[in-house]
Amino acid sequence: IARFKLSPLYVSIHTTSPRLRAKMLRNPQASNIIGQLGFLREAGITVHAQVVVCPGINDGVQLERTLRDLFSFWPTVLSAAVVPVGVTKYQKYESPFFPVDKEKAQETIELVEQLQREFKKTAGTNFAFLADEFYLKAEKTVPLAAHYEDFPQIENGVGLVRIFLDDFKQLLEKVPSQIKERSTAVITGKAMEKIMKELCTELENRVQGLKVDVIPAENKFFGSTVDVVGLLTGKDVYYAVEEYLDKKGRKDTIILIPSVLLKEGKSLFLDGMSVQDLQQKTGAVIKVVENSEQTFHLKINFSLL
Repeated sequence: IARFKLSPLYVSIHTTSPRLRAKMLRNPQASNIIGQLGFLREAGITVHAQVVVCPGINDGVQLERTLRDLFSFWPTVLSAAVVPVGVTKYQKYESPFFPVDKEKAQETIELVEQLQREFKKTAGTNFAFLADEFYLKAEKTVPLAAHYEDFPQIENGVGLVRIFLDDFKQLLEKVPSQIKERSTAVITGKAMEKIMKELCTELENRVQGLKVDVIPAENKFFGSTVDVVGLLTGKDVYYAVEEYLDKKGRKDTIILIPSVLLKEGKSLFLDGMSVQDLQQKTGAVIKVVENSEQTFHLKINFSLL
């Protein structure tokens, strides 16, 4: 890394406590994270850090310590993403292990926002950025775009919702005022249910003749604690679509599915079900849209004329 100047690096830190980090990663050598960061600093290598918050393990005081330690290496450590742990129904641990709930999300937001104010005053940067999931779980509005600076942690799900919302508002001005009457439904995860319903209501109010429903699919495969759309399986979507169609009784409704649900370059869900299988099983018209607010928006409005 030092010889070839591989920079910036994206490093999972989780905690800077030597004993706790060795325990979390089940690797005694993982305890020397501070020494390793020091080595990278001497070598001129920059780092974007990630901290996966596990309630009762590395949250609260431990999280504060970790972020302060990482900030002491700024600008070698350029930013730190704080992300909630994902817990599936298949995970078994020797000690209790819990997902981030609403109360923990609110508590973590309060802690990180306090540190952000300190970091901003000292270095002119928020430095630590919370994943969108924290705001969704806490039922709080995601910060404005300026808060995320140059979006250094976008690949860790930090700021994606804000970009989606801002682009959606811009594109809302470009939609037609009227289309031929058509019913559409959008598949989403439980985490984005509220936001997607609000956006679809805006679309309906703007475009006469358009009816857009939101289908929040429960993740039965990984468990209800996994609520992001990208980890839904074909069967999860199938159950959700079937339930929706049973209630609505309209087979002519076009069901939009984000391509993030499919394996890259293929029309297969995580469990091997294909889009064609889903269409045959449900009898519905299934259309796959790319993972962007622009494609989602235009697909709903213009391809349905």
